[in-house]
Amino acid sequence: MSDQELTVEARLEAHALLDRLTRDGPTFSREDARRLIALIPVSPRRRFSFTGLFQGRGPSLRGQAAGIGEVGVDGEGREKRVSWNAAPVHRVGGYLVTHTPGQVVIDLLWIATREDLSGQSCQ
Repeated sequence: MSDQELTVEARLEAHALLDRLTRDGPTFSREDARRLIALIPVSPRRRFSFTGLFQGRGPSLRGQAAGIGEVGVDGEGREKRVSWNAAPVHRVGGYLVTHTPGQVVIDLLWIATREDLSGQSCQ
């Protein structure tokens, strides 16, 4: 296990902290925030990094169906995520957490499936 990986115990504790920190309300516990900062391994800032998403369409079929005419079936799309020199992202339950000096970013795991991204991420 490298220094950047979380143990099972640390993941469970971090998940409980994240649930409390992201709960609806005007404030959060300062002690919970301090503990989360101490728990998630800090990654050094990188001067240059790249994260990208490549999307493509799968194979499709076109043809004639008896009694129906021209038909087509589109294949499922494909996605490939790539990153270079990016800070590690820790998956903790339904959260994605990145910790760099002076900043902890918390995203919901399913953020990419929502049209309205408001309220789905915090720092």
